[in-house]
Amino acid sequence: MLRGMGRFAVLIAFLLPAVDSPGAGQTLTDSDQQEMPDLYRDSEAMLIIGNVADAGTSWGRRELNPALAANGAFGWKSAVYKGAITASFVASEHLVVRGHPGRKRWVTWINFASAAVYYATAMHNLRVPVRAGEPPPSVP
Repeated sequence: MLRGMGRFAVLIAFLLPAVDSPGAGQTLTDSDQQEMPDLYRDSEAMLIIGNVADAGTSWGRRELNPALAANGAFGWKSAVYKGAITASFVASEHLVVRGHPGRKRWVTWINFASAAVYYATAMHNLRVPVRAGEPPPSVP
């Protein structure tokens, strides 16, 4: 029951911003322009939290991504690489948004979509068994 409710909460967290924002074909009013920075910051937070959830549920498990696999398992080295990749992604978004403020909406939705992928991966990781001899990761 709790798993189903957790998935429902994640779904609601992603759908609520969509209800409040104008569609792609509509123009932004002054009030929408003021709300967009908050939604953009929220999307960055969701992206980072999703990345941390993915890393936390991957800890000690077999890593399929060869760029992140250190000795075949996800560990400190993998977490540092994953953090650096996310930090460079967010920094490049800031450069894009600063140079082209009209692209903030697209960047916001890219963040939400990426966060959804990270959350889905984290949920999948919870069903993958941990390697023999490794303690299971603590999941809040």
